[in-house]
Amino acid sequence: MLNAFLRKTETPEEPFKGWAAWMDLRSRTVDKGIRAPGVDTDFQLVFFPDGDRFLGIAFTEHSRWFRHWLRQPLVSEYRYWNNTDRPNGLSGKEWERREAAWDRVLCMEPPATRGFSIDLHEIGGPFPQHKADRKRKR
Repeated sequence: MLNAFLRKTETPEEPFKGWAAWMDLRSRTVDKGIRAPGVDTDFQLVFFPDGDRFLGIAFTEHSRWFRHWLRQPLVSEYRYWNNTDRPNGLSGKEWERREAAWDRVLCMEPPATRGFSIDLHEIGGPFPQHKADRKRKR
């Protein structure tokens, strides 16, 4: 993401100048809770114990990162919402089970107050690589 940002801001040859612009944009958006996918490297998981399993919510602006998370062993999607119809392929009985499970773990409270969180990102976002480091990785 940082490399794409550096290209878009035409600063790939001056990565620290581009990084300063990245950090400025983050401080004006992401750090204030405003969505800015181009500079938002946050990925937070919140887990809720539920009997012999955990339910969880992933917070990220990047669907690709979420899909990668779902490929982890013992992780599967267990979505539920009450603001629209259930997705195709899920029975009414299964949808009701999911509703009960999510109601049980959330108790109508914000997720952050009911579960434990893990942040999967570098504090402050990525740090630019020196030109010599970029060449070595190719």
